[in-house]
Amino acid sequence: ALEYAYWVLPFFLFNGIILSSEFFVRLDGHPKFAMAACIVSACLNIFLDWLFIFPLQWGLAGAAIATGISMVVGALMLLAYMFRKKNTLYLVPFKISTARAWAHTFRNCGYMCKVGFSTMLAQLGVSFIMILGNNVFVRLGGDSAVAAFSVVCYLSPIVFMLDDAIAISAQPIQSYNYGAGDMVRVRKTLNVAMLTAIGFGVLLSVLAALFPKPVVGMFIEPGDPANAMAVEGLRLFGLAFVPMAINITAMGYFQSIEQVGKASAISLLRGFVCIFLAFFALPKLFGIHGAWLAIPASEALTLIVSLVLLILARKK
Repeated sequence: ALEYAYWVLPFFLFNGIILSSEFFVRLDGHPKFAMAACIVSACLNIFLDWLFIFPLQWGLAGAAIATGISMVVGALMLLAYMFRKKNTLYLVPFKISTARAWAHTFRNCGYMCKVGFSTMLAQLGVSFIMILGNNVFVRLGGDSAVAAFSVVCYLSPIVFMLDDAIAISAQPIQSYNYGAGDMVRVRKTLNVAMLTAIGFGVLLSVLAALFPKPVVGMFIEPGDPANAMAVEGLRLFGLAFVPMAINITAMGYFQSIEQVGKASAISLLRGFVCIFLAFFALPKLFGIHGAWLAIPASEALTLIVSLVLLILARKK
């Protein structure tokens, strides 16, 4: 881990550029270009991984450098777009020659931090769940249980990112029409995003229930004791996919209409408070099965709050 981090950390500036610039490019009306930059970066990463690890024998350092180079290429593509003056949105120099300009800069940065606080909590929550879950599973079942939980640690961010992508895609439309005072279109966009997220949640839950063995087999050999534990655990973990989809979509909605407190409350509940309580209580009641049910229980508890907030917002 240290060797990989040593080589990859210097490139994280470019990862930050990708994460921010692709949102601006989408907002400027060119989502296909934003997707193209991400696809080019990902495909380049895969190719360079193979090149540096196998033919060149660079090991972990090669894997890290491959990831770093792919970040640089993706960032440069998006930056090249952002410097085009014919766009609606493009990069301009900071106007910091006066005290008023400095005040506006700090005001805007503070506002962005305020609005984005719930997203930061959501991302931190993914890491918190992994750390907390590792400690619980190693205590309940040792190395095999941790290996089984690691499968969930790989799949959970993928599900989260899928739901987050739906929420983020709806945000520009919701935010623009909220600013324009067209709440009818805001609600219609929320409905489309919610139905899409729920549909994917149901699909993924069904796949986790019916086909856990092929999924787990991509990570753990069938004869390994951890394989059977992961197969059973994935079926239980799949119960979280639908409430997770609703919670993340609701969080993105409240963020879009500047209801920062509500968005942050959802992030805090699902990523920290409820998951901590679930990992603390359920294993004591149901053993390792309770540990697998901790994430679904956390999402279900948060779902109650999300639905109440959505109902109240709709009435208002």
